[in-house]
Amino acid sequence: MKPITKQELRDQLKEANEKLIDTERRLRDAETQRESTRKRFVEKRERVEELEALLGIENHDPDLVDKYKIVHPDNAWWMEYSDAYITINTQGEESDFHSGPKQRVCTIPIPNLNLSSNWHHKVPGIRVWQDGEWQWVESDAWVLVNEDDEGQVWERPDVKIGERTYPSESVLVETREQFYARKRVETNEHISLLLDTARSITDLYSKIGGWPDNEVTVDVEINNIQDI
Repeated sequence: MKPITKQELRDQLKEANEKLIDTERRLRDAETQRESTRKRFVEKRERVEELEALLGIENHDPDLVDKYKIVHPDNAWWMEYSDAYITINTQGEESDFHSGPKQRVCTIPIPNLNLSSNWHHKVPGIRVWQDGEWQWVESDAWVLVNEDDEGQVWERPDVKIGERTYPSESVLVETREQFYARKRVETNEHISLLLDTARSITDLYSKIGGWPDNEVTVDVEINNIQDI
């Protein structure tokens, strides 16, 4: 199979961009078909991002991808649409520090700063396989053990359903307002961890002597975070 050339990739990128622009225009004009058009728009946008990632090297060679540490096309989305980024740059020699342009070494995306926060507005069921399908089974073994301004703590002992025993569980049941308040606190904690990580990277380069013939900077960018 003849390897694809860089010019062919550029042509494909140009064609995909043209289709993306056309689809975006039709998305605005055809509100009644919004959902189906939106899906086509997303598919074409992903193709554009994939081609842009491929153009980061001369051709789509796995050896070159590994050699130059190019982001995989499947992860290209997160390099643009993450909540936060840590970017390592070089910025000229010490005598010219802060006067020259930043030159990216790499960027670490943080897709979601609070993917771990789960909300329970009531005690959850137990997910079991029965009658040939997955089902949620309610349990009357839950016991309220504590309640305060932050919500209710419920606990459940081991429960046997059929031939299987489901281990004990503890959950926090919250109102929507309680959940949002907790999520804000946790998100701020994660941002502090993000900043500490950036400082640790800076300290690492400082302790090992920096970068040959260049100074290193570590930048943090935070996006899409509201009410924190």
